Amino acid sequence: MKAKYFPRDSFWSVLEKNSDSFVWKGILKARSYVAEGACSIIVIGENIDVWWPPWIPWLAYDEFRSVMKNIRGIEPYLLCVVDLMYSNTRSWNHGFLRYLFGNDLGAKIGEIQIVKNRVEDFLVRKSSSTSQFSVKGAYWVAQSSRFNGINRLWSWIWKSSIHPRLSMMLWRVCANALPTANFFNPADTCKCFFCETCPEDTLLLFVTCPFAMALWFSCPFPVRMNSIRVGSISELLCKLCEGVNVELRGQMLGCFAIIFETVWNIRNKILHNGEASWSIDQARRDISNRFHELVTTTSTLFQRHVVSEALEESLKISSKNLVVMDGSFSAGLFGCAAIFLSRDSVIWSYNTAAGSCGSALAAEMEAVSRGIQWAQNFGWDDFTIASDSKILVEAIAAKKLPDWQQAIRSVDPNSSIRASFSTKFKIQNTN
Repeated sequence: MKAKYFPRDSFWSVLEKNSDSFVWKGILKARSYVAEGACSIIVIGENIDVWWPPWIPWLAYDEFRSVMKNIRGIEPYLLCVVDLMYSNTRSWNHGFLRYLFGNDLGAKIGEIQIVKNRVEDFLVRKSSSTSQFSVKGAYWVAQSSRFNGINRLWSWIWKSSIHPRLSMMLWRVCANALPTANFFNPADTCKCFFCETCPEDTLLLFVTCPFAMALWFSCPFPVRMNSIRVGSISELLCKLCEGVNVELRGQMLGCFAIIFETVWNIRNKILHNGEASWSIDQARRDISNRFHELVTTTSTLFQRHVVSEALEESLKISSKNLVVMDGSFSAGLFGCAAIFLSRDSVIWSYNTAAGSCGSALAAEMEAVSRGIQWAQNFGWDDFTIASDSKILVEAIAAKKLPDWQQAIRSVDPNSSIRASFSTKFKIQNTN
């Protein structure tokens, strides 16, 4: 193909000719989509045309071409990216870069990494997790103005645990693909079927109409729509679901899809059945019931492994006083906290400490040691310590040192203090 259509040019710079085939013309028309998401990775720089293929990673292709046109008048005889480097070291000629591109841009270009462990220059796709070109990637670039940077919303919709029918409803609403009245009638005649005041469109029907606002306010995730200013439903869902964990986000999107589906079904009944009756209270009940069914069905997908029955036993508290201890460890430092409870009083207290140690197990031991010291300061001589470190509890019960080979320094074997130990629920296998 190169020999036929651009024997002396590159794919990036060849121009369309009248004699070209329809297939080649189609390829050239798609070239802008390829260039927009591509970037040349510099290894030796000899195979990268300095003027046409994109090699400055943070610039869009139009910006890249504009920059290169500006410097062409300064150094028109440049051929390859290697001409911007020192020939003996294959490193950037920073002075030359500043001369061509200006101080700021030249300095930034000089920070582009030159790959040392490859043989020749290569092309990658910036927006792809695999760096490989794909038809799907080119489609996203071609439709970027339509999707307008809400890719994460599509990922939330299609990769969530909600029913595919609800995912499809979310997509139809967000993509403005529902046949609302504004697509078929003039604005002055396509009134909303609920409020009968404003022209019906997707945003009005599902968000700003008083009927929809009432459903949003009374749904399982209540939202006051009159306090939110958005330009589209996609923007609304992004704002509502941003920063939410995966499980909760799936439930929220499922709830919102149920609202959309409920509004759409009632709207169609009014449209096709004329004076069909509708009730906000009935719609609210339907949404609540369907959401409860959704959560009940999908909750098992998010449940963690159930701990064994032996771990679910209650704390074996053999004294009237209880010390609940926990310690944490990171980068040679530990922190610990204790809560002190007594059966004879509703008053409780706590204490904390921090310092340095060598391991997570040592941090748990520090927590227990300090808990015993604090309990002594309270005047307690009979108490139970609750710890979530199974290894430590078993070592103390067996009166043996754990693997970390550190003695229990603060426990005096001749002391009259009687401290029993118990563990519940959480097992830290690393301790």
